[in-house]
Amino acid sequence: MREHERREEQKRIEQERREEERREQARREEQRREEERREEERKEQEREEQRRREEERREEERKEQERREEQKRREQEMREEERREQERREEKRRKEEEMREQQRSEEQRMREERRKEDKRREQKRREEERRAEERKEQERRLEEERKQQKIEEKRRQEEKTREEEKRREEERRDDDEVFVAGSVKEKLQMWSRKQSPPPSSSNSTCLTPLHHQQNQEQKDKKDQKQKDQEQKNKKDQEQKDQEQKDEKDQEQKEEQRAEQKVQQKKRKSVRFGLVETNDGLPPIELGSEPSSDEEEGKTQNRRKRQEERERRKREEVEEEERKQREEEEKEKRRHLTFELRRKNEERVDMKEESGEEERERGEKEIMEDKREEERRLEEVQRRSEQQKAEEEEQKRRAEGVVNKALLDLNYDDFSEVQEREREEKRGGATEKRGTEEQRGTEEQGGGATEERGTEEQRRTEEREEQRNRRNRGAEKNREQGGGATEERGTDEQRGGATEEENRGERERLRERNREQRGGATEERGTEEQGGGATEERERGGASGGPQTAAEHEQRSR
Repeated sequence: MREHERREEQKRIEQERREEERREQARREEQRREEERREEERKEQEREEQRRREEERREEERKEQERREEQKRREQEMREEERREQERREEKRRKEEEMREQQRSEEQRMREERRKEDKRREQKRREEERRAEERKEQERRLEEERKQQKIEEKRRQEEKTREEEKRREEERRDDDEVFVAGSVKEKLQMWSRKQSPPPSSSNSTCLTPLHHQQNQEQKDKKDQKQKDQEQKNKKDQEQKDQEQKDEKDQEQKEEQRAEQKVQQKKRKSVRFGLVETNDGLPPIELGSEPSSDEEEGKTQNRRKRQEERERRKREEVEEEERKQREEEEKEKRRHLTFELRRKNEERVDMKEESGEEERERGEKEIMEDKREEERRLEEVQRRSEQQKAEEEEQKRRAEGVVNKALLDLNYDDFSEVQEREREEKRGGATEKRGTEEQRGTEEQGGGATEERGTEEQRRTEEREEQRNRRNRGAEKNREQGGGATEERGTDEQRGGATEEENRGERERLRERNREQRGGATEERGTEEQGGGATEERERGGASGGPQTAAEHEQRSR
């Protein structure tokens, strides 16, 4: 019996270990899936970050291209300063807008975090209340089981007392009878079996309920182990009580049959005296010898009783195993239900959190797209307005500079035009010589041509610098009081004919310069195959002074 109990205990422990391993494996699988999900989210974030960086790079390239295009359209230092000032103001405004937007997003995030924290606290409070209710319910069940166990123990004790009193009464009655059948050894064994005290029932230790236990699973395991131990002790005690009861019933039947046989043979037998022993043994009947039929009948009866007891024990063991399996299945289903409910709650919480995160991410993306679209529209509008203002300013300044220069510096312009024509002619001859020298001795001819081109370039730059100084002075005067503009308006009214004549002369000179530059360009096409020195010589020889401020700025760039 103990070996069977040990095997059952070992089997139960092994099954608990397998169940624990299965739970551990499920937990690791859940953890692995969680890690895979996090890894996928991280990769998705990296891809989003990479796409965002690519878009920013393209945006930066586009901005850089636009900046280069805007830089090509610059005319003078003042306009560049104004543009930089405007960009600084725009950058300041954008930073202020970003700071305000960041502050709004930070406030929104803090509100969301407070809301989530409140939700988690509420959920935790509900979970603690539920666990407290479960602990109270479990303690109540344990208390009821202990009370029921005490009642059963008391009932078994009373029944045991009644059985003991009944057995003593029967023994006192049997002491008065004369036993014919059986040897002294058999009677001593029977008396010893009668007198042997029944095995004491091991009272199950009632564990006190576990208070202040945080780990619910550990508490469930301990409670389940306690319940299993109590159930096992209860079954063992019931089995022992049943065996004792069956043995007593069987012995009573045997005694009754023996008594019947004694009564039948009393008339035929001779009564022998009984000797009282002083060692506590029952009185021994002297001179009695069992017959072979009686001995054989007793042996058969003992064998039958033994087989019956073994059969009942097997049935009880099977019944106990069946009940234990049912209990284990119930406990397993209860544990699985609890785990499934917990996992479902966690999954629902995760879904809610992930849904909120997705919704927040989508809202943020929508807001970012809207802000990006607004910034793009503002940038386009700003560029168009800036370009329009620059074109108007350029047109206005070009007209003002040309008119002022023509009014103030007619003679200088005419002499400068003549000097430029002579320089262009000399530049054309120099280009031809440079081509012939490059075909022959490229180094010597290229060096001389480069020196002449450098000297001409220096003179041209000096003239352009003087013109720029005059233009800046006129612009400064115009900005300070507008007097130059008013004077120019008066001069335009007084000298409309002079302006028309100057404009016609300027157009003729420009046409002549274009024709001469066309010839120089053909020669320059040949020189470009030779190297950079010839190209510098071409620019030096073919450079004629700009006819207007716009042409001057174009050549300066």
